[in-house]
Amino acid sequence: MKLIAALMLIFAGSAHAQSACALRVRVYDPDFRPLDSIPVVIRMDDGRIIGHLRTKNGTAELCDIGWGTFSVMVGQEMCGQVEIRHLYISQINTLEVPVVYRNCHGMMIWSACSVLVRVRGQDGRNLTSATLEIAERPNGTLAPDAFGRIFFGIRFGETVHLSVSARGYASELRELSCTREKPQIEEILDLRPTR
Repeated sequence: MKLIAALMLIFAGSAHAQSACALRVRVYDPDFRPLDSIPVVIRMDDGRIIGHLRTKNGTAELCDIGWGTFSVMVGQEMCGQVEIRHLYISQINTLEVPVVYRNCHGMMIWSACSVLVRVRGQDGRNLTSATLEIAERPNGTLAPDAFGRIFFGIRFGETVHLSVSARGYASELRELSCTREKPQIEEILDLRPTR
């Protein structure tokens, strides 16, 4: 009788397997402080979204995940979003996924066009000695940074006329227009040597 009771306890224990939540995502800032209310999306590799979560005390859990590999996306779909791909669950242990997250821009609402101009010489290298003048701006002379880049802004609907020059090179003229459809403009201006 005691043997039957012991066997019943063993079988009863195996019938109710230990419960482990399938996935626990812990989200921290760069100083390893837990972040609250950060969106976490779970997407199966076949494209199905199976979870839209938000962290609480830095943690988001999805306990019922089926077979197959999946990805975890942390943060809004913009600069700083973190994606961990090709994860899979364990039958016995919780999959712990620690993530360091930093939203580098926040939501960006364009009110003007951002312009990046690179001025290159005949050899294809950026000319850091070049100057760029904007005809519509009286004090509109700009110089490149150490990497040969010139950044400036243009208002929506505005058209500007650029003149780019560098010692030993012929000047180059360019017209740029800012539209809401293309709020980021990137131009490469190749200057020809005067000799």
